[in-house]
Order: sequence, then structure tokens, then C-alpha cells
Amino acid sequence: MWKLLGIAILLVVSLANISNGQLITVRRTSSVGNPIHQTASGDEYDVFSASTHEPLKANQLVPIKIEYRENRGLAMIQLYWESISQPFAIIDQPRLFHSSTPIHGSPFEVMPTAIEPTEPMNCSVEIAAWDQLEVNWSAPNDDGGSNITKYLVESWDASITGEPTTTQHEIVVEEDSNGSFHHLITGLSQPSSVLDGFGVRVSASNDEGYGIPCQSTFLKPFGEPSPPKVVELVRVANDPSSLALHWASVSSPDDKSSVVTHYLVEVSSRDSFATIDTSVMLSADLVSSERLSSYNNVDETWNHYLIDEGLTPGKDVYVRISAVNEAGTGPSSRSIPLSLSPGGKPSDLDDVTLATIEADDDTSVGESSSTLRFSWRSPTSDNGFAVEKYLVETWLTDGINEVQELSLQSPTGELTRGTFTLDYGNDKTDSLSIDSTAEDVQSALESLSSIRSVRVWRSGVNPSYQWSITFMAGESDLLVVEDDTSLTDDSGSIPTMQINVVTEAVSPLGYNTEIVTVEDPLQEHYELILSDLTPGLSYSCRVSAANQLGYSTPKTSIPLQLAPPIQKPSSPTNVILSVASSQSLEVTFTKPDSDGGDTITLYRIGEFSCRVFCFFFSKLISYTFSSSFFIRMGL
Repeated sequence: MWKLLGIAILLVVSLANISNGQLITVRRTSSVGNPIHQTASGDEYDVFSASTHEPLKANQLVPIKIEYRENRGLAMIQLYWESISQPFAIIDQPRLFHSSTPIHGSPFEVMPTAIEPTEPMNCSVEIAAWDQLEVNWSAPNDDGGSNITKYLVESWDASITGEPTTTQHEIVVEEDSNGSFHHLITGLSQPSSVLDGFGVRVSASNDEGYGIPCQSTFLKPFGEPSPPKVVELVRVANDPSSLALHWASVSSPDDKSSVVTHYLVEVSSRDSFATIDTSVMLSADLVSSERLSSYNNVDETWNHYLIDEGLTPGKDVYVRISAVNEAGTGPSSRSIPLSLSPGGKPSDLDDVTLATIEADDDTSVGESSSTLRFSWRSPTSDNGFAVEKYLVETWLTDGINEVQELSLQSPTGELTRGTFTLDYGNDKTDSLSIDSTAEDVQSALESLSSIRSVRVWRSGVNPSYQWSITFMAGESDLLVVEDDTSLTDDSGSIPTMQINVVTEAVSPLGYNTEIVTVEDPLQEHYELILSDLTPGLSYSCRVSAANQLGYSTPKTSIPLQLAPPIQKPSSPTNVILSVASSQSLEVTFTKPDSDGGDTITLYRIGEFSCRVFCFFFSKLISYTFSSSFFIRMGL
């Protein structure tokens, strides 16, 4: 018995009886012109058996001839024997003596027919683009006896469980083909979170059909990511040397099938980015922002980075950012606005004083009693933007500061996440965390051009925060919660924020303002004469410096209050002494230019005193038009 294991074995077996030379041939088919047998691929043996016509003799050699044609692959032949005295077993190798001789002049007429070709050779797959694979292969070693006419390229999503659904592409072989082939598979987009990739295999076909494919190759295409879609550049409250960068994350499919791991931020002083002043590679895991994906309807997670190195207040900088994944650094996005200069409002003022003015040869009593001298020094820093003007405010008695209350309201009582934005006078803050402290909110509000000074207190805990905001008297616009406020909680509910006016503002009594324009940028000391004041009334005074970003926090004078002094009246004017008679003189004069801030009750003439009573004064005023006095004195 012969057992055959292999692929495509054509076999003829002959047994010869050594005693009489009789030749017995065993074959599977009766037609000599057809193949005797072609074994199937697999691990199972095909079995053949035959018996000799005459008994075999012990200890004598028996010639056995095996003729075969190997079409493809490798094969194995096992030879067994069995008799009454011999159990069925493989013939031991020491009992076999063999030689291999190619057949010449075979007694059989062999007419081979074509079969399917073997698998294509040198199959390989490489990434052509983030959603494309290029397949390369060469012709099979065995075309099966018929010319290769076409190839079948199959691809499938390896992440799908079960029997894959393949996409098939037939490649027709051209006559001038050199034996090397390639094909581009497109549209292979797969989320970056899926790592399985796509399977690819190639089969060759001749007139008999497609043969077995080459071994499947798996590869995931990916490419350099797209740039962030939204990039915001804003100034930082109370930090004139920094800028804040906000940008939306790059996720699938914009990450081009590979997770973004870093972001490259580049800062330049030139619009062309011909020179890069600062370049920093940021880990995507370390720049997440508290902004929700619903912020401004971007539908992406947000990121935040503080650019705080190498910036000069008032000097424009340009910023661009690129996403980075396994494939490399993608193209960049420019910020909005394209350029921005860090900076802030002017710093606090120094040496703010309020003083009286003494009457002298250059200053009349009237001026002295109705004016004050208000002086100050320029700010220690303009924070990048030149001071353009100063706002001087004066008032008699304090007004009432307006108090507004900002409250967080949660429908579920669960912890709230997200950010909010406040608007005041058509100027709005940057995004504020819902857990912002009182200092955070105060700094954000004071960075607005329309607010000079506020005080903020926070009470309660998340999700029941309340911020009490006290505005400086004279500033009483209503805060507005901007539409880009985006909040949520663990239940998916949307908390809200509400603003209520707790105390309405009342303007200070006698409130006046005056603008002092800066003529010389190098001027350090400023002085303003406050005129037309009421003598004896105490005035308060403060000053704020302004650049193009707004007014600084106002600085109140020292002393906090001061009154123009009430003092002696100035001398009567137009005094004329004339002879009225032989026994009297006549003095005519007009009232002083200034009464010194108080009503004149007595005039002294030489050694005589004349008290001006109301009835006489009134009559005299009526007669003299309130400007001249006539007194006759007897001698």
C-alpha cells in the first residue's frame, strides 16, 4: 500500500515479481492518456493498494518502480506492506534500496493540462497617503501552464469581526508587462482609535481561473494631520508680557487616521515667519482647556497654552500652530487675529497730591479761594502702549457704588464644568473657569477697556457659586453673560448663570471730569488747577491714565479731601476820596473782586468804621448797581 501526501502528484506504480519477471502495473484510471492521480492540498494522505499475483519470497529483494510527475509544491510517499505473517506497517528504511532516475521514453503518453497559477510573488504593501495603500507584486513562479491574464487585488477592513467583506479590483495584464505590478487602493479611512488597519491579498488568473492568493498583508494607512480649525490669540489679564493661545483639538478624521500626540507652537516677530523667535512642542495630554466642546459650536475639545517667554509689551507677534502625529508635523494654522501685541493698561500712578494755592502777587484772593492744585506723576510703566491722556475726576460727597451679583444655578445640584464669559460695555472677557476665584474674575473685568476698578467677592461652593461685584461710583453698566458661555454637569444638564442688581448706583454729588491730553510723551510730572470751586467745601479728586487698551485703576489724591480756603477779602477797588464840604469828606469805592469765600459784613475806612446794614446796603446796591459805595463823613 502506498500513501501519498502532497500537492499535485501524478503517479504510476509498478511491482515486479523477481521470480518470473512478470510486471504488474497499478493505476487509478484505465485511460493511459489521462493523469493517474492529482493529490489535493492538505494534511490527508491519498491511499493506493495492490496485491502481487505470485507470493513473495522471504529475504529476497522485490523491485518496485514509482513513476511520478510533480506539478507544484512538495510531496511525501509512504510505502507499507502486509501479509498473513506480516502485520500492516511501514516498510523499514533499512529494507529499502532506491535510486532516482529521470524517465526517458516513458511507456505512458502524458498530455498535461493547465491548472490555476500559484500565488503571486513578492507581495508588499506600503502607505501612499493617509487613506491610500499601494500594493506591489510580481508574477507567480508557476503560471500553471497558461499565461497570466489578470490579477485580483482584494482589500478589507481588518477591524470588522467575522467574515470580511472584501473590495475587489481586477488588474488586466498588458502585453508589454515586465512582470512587476502595482495598484493603488484609495478610500481606506479608518478612525485613529482603531489600529487594525486593512488586509490586502493578490491572486493571479490564467485561462483556468484564479489561483490561490499570496499571504495576506495588514497595514493601516495614515498621514500628517490637518491643522487646528480654530486658533484664538488673546491678551492675558494683569500680565502685559504674555499672550494666551486657545485652539480646537485635531481629532478623527482630521488627524488622518493617527492620533495627535503633540502640538507645535511657533512665535515670530515677522508675518512671513522667516525667523522663529520661539518654538515649543507641547504634549497633547498637558494642554487641555476647561472649555467644553460645545464652546462656540466647535464640537471639539479645546486646548490652552500661555505664551510667556520672549514677548515684549507693545510689540506685535505672529503665532501659528501645527498638529503632530506618528506621520510627522502637519501644516500650520495662523491665529485669529493674525498678530497681537502683549500689553495692558498703564500701571498705577505715583505722587498724586491735592493742595491749596496761596494768594500772592501772581494769585488773587478770588483764585486762591476757588481753586486747588492737583498734581501727579506719570505711571511707572505704560505696559507697551503709550499713555495718551489722563482722566481727572472731582466730587463733593461720595455716591453709592453699584453692586451686581453673578450666580450659578444648577437644575440638578451636581458639580458644574465649563467656562463663562462676561460682557461689559461691548467689551468681553476671555473664557473664565466656572471655578474662578474672586481674584480671577476681578482681574478679568479690570482688563476690559470700559472698567477701571471693581471689587469682587465669591461665596458658596460649586454648583452654587455667587460672585458679588462692586463697581466704582460712576460706572453702572449691566454685566451680561455672553452666549459663548458653555456649562454642563455629570447628568448632562445645562446649568445657567444669572446677573441681578443688588444695589443701584448713585452718582457722587458735584461730580465733574476733565481730560488732560499728553502732549509730550517724555513728560513725567503733571499739574492741573481745579477752578470754579466753592470755598470752604471739601473736594475729593482722583486720576486715571489711559492708553489704547483703556484707563488704569484710578489713584485718589493725598489728602483724600481738601477745601479751597476761606480767607480775607481782597481790597475794595476804585477808591476815590473827595471834599464834600468844609466839614466833610466823601469816599467812593466799589466792592472787592473777591469776598474771600464769605459774605463781606464790614468795611473799615481810616479810623472810622461803617457797618453796612441790610436796609442801607440794599438801598445802596439798588442805587449803585451793586458795584459802588458812597459814604459821607463829618469832620
